[in-house]
Formats: sequence, structure tokens, C-alpha cells
Amino acid sequence: MKKYRAKWSLFILITITCISIVGFSGCIPGMGGNKEPSQPNVTAQGMDPNHPIAMSVNAMGKEGEVASITIKVENLGALINNVNVSIGGLENPDDISPFIMMEDMPDLSMKSQKLADNLPAGEAAQTTFIFECPEGTPDGQYNLEMTVTYSDISGEEYLVTDVFYVKIDRPWYYFITIAMRRILDFLSGGSAGWYGLGIILFTLILKLLLWPVAKTTMKSQEQMSKIQPKINEINKKYKDNPERKNELIMDLYKQENINPMSGCLPMLPQLVVLWVLYTALQGYIPLYRASFLWCPSLGMPDPYYIFPILAGVSTFLQSYTGPQGKDPQTKSMMYMMPIFFFIIMMRFPAALSMFWTVYGLFSWGQQAFMNAQKKKKVTPEGPVELK
Repeated sequence: MKKYRAKWSLFILITITCISIVGFSGCIPGMGGNKEPSQPNVTAQGMDPNHPIAMSVNAMGKEGEVASITIKVENLGALINNVNVSIGGLENPDDISPFIMMEDMPDLSMKSQKLADNLPAGEAAQTTFIFECPEGTPDGQYNLEMTVTYSDISGEEYLVTDVFYVKIDRPWYYFITIAMRRILDFLSGGSAGWYGLGIILFTLILKLLLWPVAKTTMKSQEQMSKIQPKINEINKKYKDNPERKNELIMDLYKQENINPMSGCLPMLPQLVVLWVLYTALQGYIPLYRASFLWCPSLGMPDPYYIFPILAGVSTFLQSYTGPQGKDPQTKSMMYMMPIFFFIIMMRFPAALSMFWTVYGLFSWGQQAFMNAQKKKKVTPEGPVELK
């Protein structure tokens, strides 16, 4: 059983890691993308061979979300100064359609950025542009032009241009994502100032819908904890006889009427729902315009790391009050998982870390309620009268 629980803990960890990789691979502005970059423009025509540069692009987006364009410039020659990057349309620099500027967020959405004051030979620098990809934008590849300007130590200026494309596509599960967003819009009243409260209300409703599933999982964990001493004894006694050990453990499951998979299968629907909600919150444009408490934008990471810290605390409380918190063999996971969640939530949008914090606190409250109910059942109401 010890090995089984360790493997299941590892499976959960890997699942969350895979979800994190989805975010780090391009769903989060400023963290790159997984689409093909444009061809590096190493030596532009007529450019001094002492000042060549290489440019590469990672660009991706979905309709109704933020399009993220990360441009990297590598200096292949001598020192260059005042490196600037701009993005524009092929025929008209001001026309970047179908993308549009987020005019109400000038610090976040801009067509031109200063990449570096100086860029030594052999070094590279990158920056990220984000634009709004309106709902209804057809799938396809949309060409844009990037321009890099810089000067050498003598003050002579250089200009290099290159064409790249942003690929817009919708995953097969996109209709589920849209449904989740419409529910969130309804709960928030469509107002940017209410999206924080909308996420809290949405989380509460989701937790209530998943209550029976979570209750089944918790009961199964309790049953497993009760027979854990017997399993440990079998493991110790038959450590050199794996076949006999597995046979006795399965017999013990039958005697106690326990399905070893009953604690795992109910968690799968929860993981699926959490993943779908993750895709719904990730990159959603209204969240960038929504502020909540100390966070100026729910679409960007928490600048003060308060929600990531609270996400770690809520994860710890869930483990501490659950059956795994009483098992010495799983205490290491009780301390590792909060640290893990804190690290990944530092880079996630505040809306995601806020959701995980609230969901964890509701789960903790559910576990505390079930523990209290269990104590009432085992505690006698008064002295027993002997006849």
C-alpha cells in the first residue's frame, strides 16, 4: 500500500506539472510560445558585417484571448546600443489587424519597446508584446512585421526588418472553455470590478457540485488509513516474497470490503474540471482589465506574491487536516506540495492562484466539517444506564 500511495502522489504531481508546462509553453504572456519562429535574419542586406544580429519570434494566440509575441535579438557582432523593437503591419505599420491594442492598458500593450540600452557581443535580450485577439477571429496565420533599430559605438544607426506570423487556432475542447467563461461572465455581471468576486462565487458553486465526489475520496482515504498498520506489518513480514505479500494485501482489501482504486477514480473528475477551468481563466482578456484587492490585473501574476503564498498555505491545510496528515509515510508530501504550488503560482496569473487559494480553503472547510461529523458519531452523548 505504501508503494501504491507513493505512486498516486507522484501521478498527481506529474499531472499538475504537465498543466504547468502548458502555461509555461506559451499561454502566459512573457513566457514564450510553442509555434514556429520566423527565420533568423543574421545579416541584413547592406548591413555592416561587424554588427550582425539574429532575430527569432515565438508567437501564438486564440480568439477571445491575449496574443503573446516574444521577440529575441541576439548580438552576433560588436557592442550595440539603444536596441529598440517595434511591430506593425506589412502594408501599414499602424495596422496590426486582426489584433488590436489594449488601449486602456498602455503599460501592458504597446507596439514599440526598448529592448536594451546596450547589448554586448554574444549576448541576447528579449521582450514580449501582447495584443487583444477579438472573439470571432478566424483560425489562420496572420503576418506581421518586426523592426529592430540599434546603433554602434560611433552613433551610426541600423535598421533590420523581418516578417513573422501569429497562428490562431482553437483546441478541440474550446467549446467547454467558452462555456466556463460565459458562466464566469454571468456571475461577475460582465463588470471588470466584479471578476474577483465572480471567481470566488464560481469556486463555491464548483465545490458544492463536486462535494459528493470529494466525500467519497475522503472516506476512501480514511479506510485506507485504518488498515495501513496491517499493510505495513505484511510488507515487513513478507518483504522477500513479493507474490505472497501482494496476495495477502489483496485478501485484506476483500476482508475489509475496500476497493484500492476507490480513492483514486473519484479524483479524476475533479482534475478534469480543474484543468478545464485553468484553460478558461488562462489568457482571458477581461481578466487583464479586472483588478481585485491588491492585484492591479487578475490576468497578470500577483506582483506581491500574496496569492501564491495563500495557495501554498491552503494546500498545506488540506493535507494537514486530511488522513494523509496523520500518516508518517506521507508527511513529506504534506510539506513538499505547498512549496511546489507556491513556486508555480508565482508565474501564473493572479486569477489562477486566487482560484486555487479559494478552492483549497473550501476543501479544508469541507474536511474539517467531515472530521467534526465523524467525532459526533463516535462520541457518546452521555453515561450509559445499566439495567
